[in-house]
Amino acid sequence: MNWLVYPFLISILLIHRFMPIPRSLTWIPDLLSLLTLLVIILRVVHHEKIVISTKYVFLLTLFLSFAFIGTALNVESGRQIIFGVRTHLKYLPFFLLPAIYDFTPGEVKKQLLLVLGILLLQCPVSILQKVYFLSRGIFTGDVVRGTIGDSGSLSIILVCAAVMVFALYLRKRIHRRAFYVVMVLLLFPTTINETKVTVVMLPLGLMIPAFLCEGYLSAERKKNILRVVFGLVAFFIVFIPTYNLIIKPYKDAPDFVGLFEKKGYLQRYLYKGVRGKSYEDVRRGDAIMLALKTLSDDPSTMAFGFGVGRVTQSFWGSDEDSLFKKAQQYGAQHIALSQILWETGILGLLLYLALFVFLLNDARMLVKSDDLFGAMALGWCAVVPLIGVCLIYTNMLHTNGINLAFWYFSGLIAAKAKMKALRLQYLGMRFNLPSGWRQNPVNVSGRQRV
Repeated sequence: MNWLVYPFLISILLIHRFMPIPRSLTWIPDLLSLLTLLVIILRVVHHEKIVISTKYVFLLTLFLSFAFIGTALNVESGRQIIFGVRTHLKYLPFFLLPAIYDFTPGEVKKQLLLVLGILLLQCPVSILQKVYFLSRGIFTGDVVRGTIGDSGSLSIILVCAAVMVFALYLRKRIHRRAFYVVMVLLLFPTTINETKVTVVMLPLGLMIPAFLCEGYLSAERKKNILRVVFGLVAFFIVFIPTYNLIIKPYKDAPDFVGLFEKKGYLQRYLYKGVRGKSYEDVRRGDAIMLALKTLSDDPSTMAFGFGVGRVTQSFWGSDEDSLFKKAQQYGAQHIALSQILWETGILGLLLYLALFVFLLNDARMLVKSDDLFGAMALGWCAVVPLIGVCLIYTNMLHTNGINLAFWYFSGLIAAKAKMKALRLQYLGMRFNLPSGWRQNPVNVSGRQRV
C-alpha cells in the first residue's frame, strides 16, 4: 500500500494552492482519497478483515447521520453537498487505510523518513523566502510559508514533528547528535515566521512525552524533564531576539515581552467583541461567538448546523445566498471550530471532539509497546491535544498538510491499538478455548488477515 501512501504524503506536504503550478495538481490528494476509498471497498468486498474499534464505527455513523439531517433540512444545492463532503470527509479513506492493511514497522519507518526529509526541506526554503521578501521591504513573517502554504500551518506541522522526534529520542530510536541537529532544523523556521502559537504549543508538546515516557527509572524521567527545560530555554534564547528583530519595523506592534505587558493586547488579539459588520475585524474568539449566536436562533440549527458545504467557499465558486454572505462576514471559515459549528452544529462538534478523546486513549494504551509504534504513540499523546488546540487557531479543514497527515497517522495508531487489543484477547483465550473454537481465530500478526 506504500504505492498509495508515498504520493499522498508528498502531495499534501509539497503541493499547495498558492504555488505557481497548474490548479489540477492541487487535486492530487482528492483523487488519491477517492482511489483509497475504492481500494478499501474492494478489499472489504473480498472479505478482507478490517481492524477498527467499534467505538469509531459508532462515532462516525452518528456524525454522518447528524450531518445528513442538517444537510437535508437546510442545503438545497447539490454543489454545496459536494463541497461539504470534500471538506469534512476527505480524510476518512486515509484514516481507514491502516485498518485494512497491516503496515509493518519497516514500511512505517520509511514513511516517517519521507515526511522528515520533506519537513527538513522547510528550513532552507523558509530562509530563502525570508531573505527574498526582506530584500523587497516586506518584514512580516506571514510570507514565510515553506511548502505548506501558510505560516501558521507550517509552525504547527514543524512543532508536531519536533514532538515526534523527541518521543523517538526518549525511546532511544534516534541518536543524540542526530536529534539535536534535526530539532534545530525543524524549529528554526518557527523563529522567523512570527507565529505566536509556537510559544504555547512547543512547551506543551515536549512536556507530555517527558511525563508519559515509561520504562525508565525515576532519575531518568527527571533527566527527560530537565532536557525539555534546557531545550526550551535554548529555543527562547533564539526565538525572542529574532521575534523582536523582525517585529521592529512595525512601530505599533509590541515586542515579545510587550505582548504580555501591554494591557488588553492579547485579549484584543483573540477577541474584540465585534458584531459581524462588514468593516469589522473578526478575530478567532469572535468567530466562535458569532457562530453560536447565529445557530441559537433555531434549535434544529443549534443541534445539526446549516448542513455540510453551506458556508464552504470553493475554487469553483459557491451559491452565495444571504446565509453564505453572512457566514463569510462572521468569519465562519476563519478557524476549524467555527466552520464545524456552522455546518454540523453542536452535536457534530461534540462528535468531532470525541474522536480526539478516543485517539488519545488509543495512543495512551499503545505507549506501553516496545516497538516503533509504541514510540510513535508516545509522541501522538502530545500531537492529539496540540491539533485539538489548533481547532481554535486555524482552519485545518482546508490545510491538507495538517488535516490529512494527522488523520492518516491517527488511523495507524488506532489500528495498531486495536491489533494489540486483539492480540491480548487471543492470548487470554488460548488456554481456555470453548469447544469447537478454532485454534487461530484471528491472525493478528499477518499482513493480509489482521
